Amino acid sequence: GDWTGLLMRALFLALLAVFALAAVALSQQSPEEEKSYFLRYVEDTISSDNRRISITGIDGVLSSDATIGAITVADRKGVWLTITDAKITWTRSALLTGRLVIDRLSAASIAMTRMPVPDESLPSPEAGGFSLPELPVSVRIGNLAVGEATFAEAVFGEAATLSLNGALALADGSLDAGLAIERLDGPGGTLALDAAFSNDSRVLAIDLRASEPADGVLANLLNLEGRPAVDLSVKGEGPLSDFAADIALAANGEEILQGRVAVNESGDATGFTADLDGRVAVLAPAELRAFLGDRTSLSLSGTVPAEGGVIVERLRTQGGALSLDASARVLPDGFLRRLDLSAVIDPVEGGRVILPSAGNETSIGGARLALT
Repeated sequence: GDWTGLLMRALFLALLAVFALAAVALSQQSPEEEKSYFLRYVEDTISSDNRRISITGIDGVLSSDATIGAITVADRKGVWLTITDAKITWTRSALLTGRLVIDRLSAASIAMTRMPVPDESLPSPEAGGFSLPELPVSVRIGNLAVGEATFAEAVFGEAATLSLNGALALADGSLDAGLAIERLDGPGGTLALDAAFSNDSRVLAIDLRASEPADGVLANLLNLEGRPAVDLSVKGEGPLSDFAADIALAANGEEILQGRVAVNESGDATGFTADLDGRVAVLAPAELRAFLGDRTSLSLSGTVPAEGGVIVERLRTQGGALSLDASARVLPDGFLRRLDLSAVIDPVEGGRVILPSAGNETSIGGARLALT
């Protein structure tokens, strides 16, 4: 998705900048020569037609402790990311043993005004399957801190200001990261993420926990009726060839959705399944609640062929008055090749079903739909 691609590209840019710094540190130049070389490398080598990085206000010695007044990242539409008062404290001598040890990497503020225009010059995160970059040295950041990160409404639907603290280790194709995010404006809220992945074992471990008061980012992102307080957890561990994660979502302290999603890789396709169940009707508009019933279940299975497109082997949902079974095939160009659908509307109790509509004034005795 957009967020995955954005994070992969941000990681790629950050690694390029870190290795520019490492190259400068080993060059044995004077402090002023180091700064000049670093600026040229970042602004000329990492930048492209659709990605222009500008750095101003370097203070201190790049080989030990340095502060950068401002970093801006622009695309063909202009600046979309600004980093202010970035600081790095690190151990230069560790490079001699193949380690890049950063005690603290911080920024006073980060402002993101919109999503960037896609940059085709950067590697696609989907190309050849997911893998971590193989680095010539190991990287450890003991403390990664951003005092204030501001996101405009255009980024993910609601303006928000966050703080971030965490740590990261990347060595021999393995990642171990932990992040803690706190919302500073509006109703507040917290998110914690622990993640680990190895290129060799292909094992991914993820543990995400989010908690927000009413009218938080998650409630708005999910467009939940009434914008309730939300608690979300996603936890799973296993090889990417057969990975599953357990999901739990609660609103106003009441569990409303739980289940498991899974993916499995084979030589020519990636399979996926989802089995979810819960009281999702409590989050629906009032006119839909009786129609959806007390509990709703969803079961989904399918594959994504290597050549593209998607095959939905089965989609089944049941709850309240509605039950549905479907399968489909979508070709790589988005054309719907095949669809089989069967849907039934039956009264849960009584002789009629009130259809979801303004005023709940329309009802039917039942309905059957078969489409091929």
